[in-house]
Amino acid sequence: MDKPRFTLVPMDALWAVAQVMSFGSTKGYDDDGWRKKSILYHADAALRHLGAHLRGEVLDPESGLPALAHAAARVLMMLALSLDPQGTDRQLSRDSTKESA
Repeated sequence: MDKPRFTLVPMDALWAVAQVMSFGSTKGYDDDGWRKKSILYHADAALRHLGAHLRGEVLDPESGLPALAHAAARVLMMLALSLDPQGTDRQLSRDSTKESA
């Protein structure tokens, strides 16, 4: 496989996701706390943000950041968990979906 071309990744979108992740850290969340949640937990949050965007809520009212950036951050968390062989036991578990996001 050829080397990945990172310059094809839209940097403004990646920047927005990094802003969302940084916002989460200002709320007192552990930097890697998202790894303790299940894929379904993140899917629920991603779908809430997607739904908000589709209803016309372009910016998240709490963070002031794009709702789609929040959704993208959650999808990236889901992808990271699915790629982590250590995370397979909680990928589809509902046990860690109790908290709101």
